[in-house]
Amino acid sequence: MTRILLYRAGGDIIGKLIRYFTESEWGHVAIYVGGYTYESTWPGVRKTPGMIAADMVLIPPPLNEPNMLDWLEARVSAKMRYNWLRLIAFMFIYPLRWFFNKLNWVPFSAAIFGEVCSSFVDEAIRAGGVDLWPYRGEDATVPGDFAGCPYLKPEA
Repeated sequence: MTRILLYRAGGDIIGKLIRYFTESEWGHVAIYVGGYTYESTWPGVRKTPGMIAADMVLIPPPLNEPNMLDWLEARVSAKMRYNWLRLIAFMFIYPLRWFFNKLNWVPFSAAIFGEVCSSFVDEAIRAGGVDLWPYRGEDATVPGDFAGCPYLKPEA
């Protein structure tokens, strides 16, 4: 049972900045699978037993959970760090992502070591065999994108 967890991210500065620049109420996203919540947050990728209470829980389409778990565990084992530079650059890139998408180029997509929460969850879902945004290529993903994704259904 996989679930995508969305958070308004309380009052922390990172959540506020994400919400401000994306003009969304969502500031953080995590994924629950195999009895654990996986998320990319300071100082890096973390695995927490159980499901961390969320403001919204979304149900993805059927996934290859063993592949996704292998991908997630590899990030935990590698102690993948949180990518502050990508987050800071994202604040300038996000408003222009339509332009970078036309160029078929995503600044800092693979060039800098580390993850931010939304790309981490997006890549985990892809490792499970589902591309939530097949028409966007590697376009930058933000927490609010998950709330509006037609492939994800809110949990009742």
